[in-house]
Amino acid sequence: MNRDGETIGFKSCPRKHILGRMRIDDGVEIMELFRQAIDYGQDMPEQVDVIAVIIGRVTGIRCSICGGSIDWNETKPRRYAAHVAFE
Repeated sequence: MNRDGETIGFKSCPRKHILGRMRIDDGVEIMELFRQAIDYGQDMPEQVDVIAVIIGRVTGIRCSICGGSIDWNETKPRRYAAHVAFE
């Protein structure tokens, strides 16, 4: 099964604001970090702007809405959320 380019989940802060999208690129799991977090409590979230593509491990990613902090580790096993299209 080839999943390249497929969105496989989303990374959120402890308060569930969406900070980035996880996807497979050339067989490697990456995270596309958004410039601004998305709050799905809003009626119409703004279009996303990807500011970084993260491969490997990063610590201390801060939520632009609540200031919550998360880490990203590409090698950590995870359960994937349902697919949602932003574009």
